[in-house]
Amino acid sequence: MRSAMLSFAFIALVGCSTTPFNALDYPASQGYQKNANPMPDTNRAPSRPSSNVPTRDAAIRHPAPSEFASAMLAAVNRTRARAQICGNTRMPAVPPLEWNGNLAKAAYSQSFDMAQGDFMSHTSSDGSTLSDRVDRTNYPWMAIGENVAAGQVSVEEVMADWMSSEGHCLNIMNEVFVQMGASIVQNPAGRYGTYWTQVFGVTM
Repeated sequence: MRSAMLSFAFIALVGCSTTPFNALDYPASQGYQKNANPMPDTNRAPSRPSSNVPTRDAAIRHPAPSEFASAMLAAVNRTRARAQICGNTRMPAVPPLEWNGNLAKAAYSQSFDMAQGDFMSHTSSDGSTLSDRVDRTNYPWMAIGENVAAGQVSVEEVMADWMSSEGHCLNIMNEVFVQMGASIVQNPAGRYGTYWTQVFGVTM
């Protein structure tokens, strides 16, 4: 079963942008700034697989939310506690993130949509974007970012893949973000099997 990743950042900082990077399988990097148009998702993975894979709702599985949240938050904060090298950028250690239920809802929305449709992208099947998904939760964001991935079988594996790619690593190590939510949804009938989303944010 193959794996893939995409990252997306929407940073509300003057003169700050996300630099394109080389990720595994399907690279992509986007920037977002409050009240501005997002940069195009120019390197997005195909929105639908070429093969006709059954994706029945009954096949969708959701690991225990509390256990997953604890494992993912701990993994991210262990990573942020140490200086990291993201591509060609040395990132200092940064404070830990707090778990946020609204960001977790936004992450779940995308993971479930990707699992149901067996695709990987920052754009939902209904055309909505990260900012749309976060806005629906009433999270009053100033800056947001998103990492998505598909195919990895554990928190440790997906974190290793994200940290090996500049754009994903920069999202995880971004000192601007103070909260996060994440989700994994499984669809054994899909070509990827597991569909991961991290959403990072800071309020106004």
